[in-house]
Amino acid sequence: MSYRYPTINKSNARELADQLVGGHVPALDPMVEWVGAGEDLELSALESRLEPFILELQQAPPSLDQIEVFEGRLAAVVHASLREVPVQILDDQGFWRYLSFRYFWWYTRWREASPISNGHVLTYVDGAQPVMGIPSRLFLRAQSILDGVDYSPASALPRSTDFWRSHVLRVRVGTAPKLSRAFVRLQSEKKMKTEPVLRPYAKRLNRTWSNVVLSMYEEAEAYELLTELYDATMLPPPSGAARAPEMPQP
Repeated sequence: MSYRYPTINKSNARELADQLVGGHVPALDPMVEWVGAGEDLELSALESRLEPFILELQQAPPSLDQIEVFEGRLAAVVHASLREVPVQILDDQGFWRYLSFRYFWWYTRWREASPISNGHVLTYVDGAQPVMGIPSRLFLRAQSILDGVDYSPASALPRSTDFWRSHVLRVRVGTAPKLSRAFVRLQSEKKMKTEPVLRPYAKRLNRTWSNVVLSMYEEAEAYELLTELYDATMLPPPSGAARAPEMPQP
């Protein structure tokens, strides 16, 4: 089925962002361009599913420890609402710009308050960086772990911003849901800190793609492999490699 769907171009996105950051409430409809032909794309389910999250954020904002849990729950709702949207629409940055301004500014201004205050608002609303733009990164996070109808791994890890953005969504791991789910399970058990463990571990995992088709693994097999990689990462270096060379005696 073909759809007519709303988009916002880059120029209008900049103008809208400037007005919002300046504390104004801009008129959105004049900035919207409709693309395609057929029935209008229906987004009312997304809007209604977001309402409890908006209320929750207003009444009881999540603590620092729980921000990523909240974002994971929100990701599940976003993906469930948009998973049937045709891929050609999901590939249109203008569509994600529209979603950013129409449905997600309430979360963007709260979640990314610090970078927005430093002039980086477009990173989160212009659709050019899917891993950073609010609605697109929510969609990708849920998609990266979805197996059937279970979205629970998306909200399983507190304090996990770097885990999701750097070690799942920006790399091939995020294209293999069963691997991503196993990675979430391992991280929930091992609680690897970015330094000195998670970053070198993730590099080892990413190198594994060169000789293993990780997307073919079942979740249990992926977890076994990830555990083996973890054990290898945690091994101490050979004793000779850990010693500094001796200086010649005078």
